[in-house]
Amino acid sequence: KASTTLHLKDSVRLRESTWTIKADELWLNTKSGGGHARGSLFMEDGSSALLSDGGEFNFREHTALLSNASSAHGDWRFHGKSLRLGLGRRLYYKGADFTGCDYDIKKPHYHFHASRVTIVPNKRLVAYNTFFYMGRIPLFYTPVLYKSLKPDHLLRFRVQPGYDRRNGGFARSTL
Repeated sequence: KASTTLHLKDSVRLRESTWTIKADELWLNTKSGGGHARGSLFMEDGSSALLSDGGEFNFREHTALLSNASSAHGDWRFHGKSLRLGLGRRLYYKGADFTGCDYDIKKPHYHFHASRVTIVPNKRLVAYNTFFYMGRIPLFYTPVLYKSLKPDHLLRFRVQPGYDRRNGGFARSTL
């Protein structure tokens, strides 16, 4: 009896109808359409890209559960302990850090930390139990944070962190 599982390793590159997957090691079940990856995993769908330490995915439903995952949407970069890629390209992060600061990827001037983040690409992000940090110092907390990810929106809320001799560290917000 033939096996329905393919085991691929060493710089795997797999193209599917909408996904391209690059992985260190990949197992695919040809019968169920599911699979899992171990080691570095890169997934792209033409409009967004994800990087993770591996996880489970389903080609037929275009869903995935990834660990230690990162992505970018517009000017915002996200990283979380886990990421569930849902239907309609929605992303559900748990234990997520995100920032719009492009100074230093490893140590941004400011970032948000949330217990959960939901992202609808090119539409919105909603973060829950969110702390805003300037460097390592928490400045404020909000139970829910909404941010439009639309390229053009009516109101543009912006937080500008900075430092001067008179005020010290500050975060200025504008509409």
